[in-house]
Amino acid sequence: MTRTRWPATPSAGLASAPCSCPAPGSSAARDHGQALAVLRRAVEAGVNHIDTAQFYGPNVANGLIHEALFPYPSDLVLVTKVGAARDERGGWAPAQRPEELRTGVEANLRTSSWIRSRS
Repeated sequence: MTRTRWPATPSAGLASAPCSCPAPGSSAARDHGQALAVLRRAVEAGVNHIDTAQFYGPNVANGLIHEALFPYPSDLVLVTKVGAARDERGGWAPAQRPEELRTGVEANLRTSSWIRSRS
């Protein structure tokens, strides 16, 4: 079996960025301006793939991405995930029933304005 190696895609995670990201369950970035600056600089430097999820904040990461980068560059790929939710202690709980998955997808679309940007 031959393994295919794909070319590297520039990417960056806010967790490794030099800014303070929100703690699980919090609703605001610790340094809003710095978070926006990191996102903008990453895209300027060639990052075209951002992996996010509405439940990271909740309602923080997607809002920051939207505020920093909307209207989104045509080559920017935003990806997300669903199937988990934060519990009242900030831990992870499964959210994998069809209605929970739909709620997760809709929350990601709403908080990042992906619906409007792709129409």
